Amino acid sequence: MVELAVRDIPYFEAARIEMERSCPSYVGDTILAFKEIYGKDWQIYFITGFDAIVHIVNWERARTYPGICQFIAATRSGYSREEIEKKVPEAFFPYLTIIEEPRLAISSTEIRSRVREKKPIDGMVPKGVQDYIVKGDLYQDTQHP
Repeated sequence: MVELAVRDIPYFEAARIEMERSCPSYVGDTILAFKEIYGKDWQIYFITGFDAIVHIVNWERARTYPGICQFIAATRSGYSREEIEKKVPEAFFPYLTIIEEPRLAISSTEIRSRVREKKPIDGMVPKGVQDYIVKGDLYQDTQHP
């Protein structure tokens, strides 16, 4: 689905680095793998939602993450810039950009729920991803959020 989502976006590409690992994959390991591929001077951006960034930067392993890339955190409904600043270690501030954009307030949990409830997801995912979800009859399992 990532490949479908980014195929028409310039400067974006899907990578299988984490899928090809035989062990658990951590954010820092993935970023360093990209640095090995593209060179240490290549600027890498790690884009995620606010809820995920708080967990990522507070993992024990994350103390080595500041400076290896630029982190981009998109706020979601119910979260604010002030909350991020309270929950993110100060060492990350020079490497963290917070985007407050209501159109980005979409979560994968919400998408799965809407699909399960037969509600539209138009505009929430790229058309190719939406077609893939429908064709594959994905997210119909009521056991998962």
